[in-house]
Amino acid sequence: MSNIVSRLGVTRNGDQVSVEGVMINPQMAVRWLDMNSKNRRPSHGHVKHLEEVFRRGEMILNGQTIKISKTGVLLDGQHRLMACVNTGIPFPCMVVTGLPDEVFDTIDTGSKPRNLSDIFGMNGETSSKMLATTVRILVIFRNTMGSFYDGGGGNPTIRDCESMIHRHPGIRDSVRELGGKGNFIWRVGHSMAVHYLFSTVNPRMADEFSDVLLHGSPDTARPFNLFRESMVKAKSKKGRVDQRVETARAIKAFNFEVNGTRPKLMQWKNTEEFPRIAGLDLDSL
Repeated sequence: MSNIVSRLGVTRNGDQVSVEGVMINPQMAVRWLDMNSKNRRPSHGHVKHLEEVFRRGEMILNGQTIKISKTGVLLDGQHRLMACVNTGIPFPCMVVTGLPDEVFDTIDTGSKPRNLSDIFGMNGETSSKMLATTVRILVIFRNTMGSFYDGGGGNPTIRDCESMIHRHPGIRDSVRELGGKGNFIWRVGHSMAVHYLFSTVNPRMADEFSDVLLHGSPDTARPFNLFRESMVKAKSKKGRVDQRVETARAIKAFNFEVNGTRPKLMQWKNTEEFPRIAGLDLDSL
């Protein structure tokens, strides 16, 4: 990578600030981390997330910077540098040096990171928040080999999610099918995610699932209705709903419907193996 150097006299007291494009290697990262005397305590979860980004080759030059003060103190970039050291993978970055030490207190105070919903909205997606939630759940489902986790299961990157919606545009149809209907009894992200998964196996059955979930069924013994009643009961207790448990029950209901089975109850416990969606090609995700 060629270096691009610019000298900017922009500080109030005339300090010269250098901006340089650098391919940062682990040895450089170790040296700069040794100058880390002012940063907040690092988030090890964020470092782990960045390590996966590095391993997937997604740490690209995007205008973010490593900031170093004129006295040699690392002001910003510790998480990226730690991920570089831990993985041994170099990465390109803009490095700003010569900053006054006192600018540390101003770093990140006026910025709000763009999340997946922001990115989808800027790309012209409708219902971007619900779409982002649904796509993220589906990426976790794929990454956990056909399971669901309530608040866990990895931390998908924006690129992961953009790739998912690009390869599976039908996710938008599931969001339209279940979004904004009102009086919903199940968290919309999980319901939209399983609707999409069901639709890849049996579109008609997927739409019946959403219809029964929203409106109930006169056939009170059909599996979809048993699932709905279990959700109504859980909601009436006003306690925390375990989304993984409820998703497993939804999958069991779908499998029963496909197989023509009529169970008396719709149950699943975390001690059981997570059910697979009958007919789903997990590799296609």
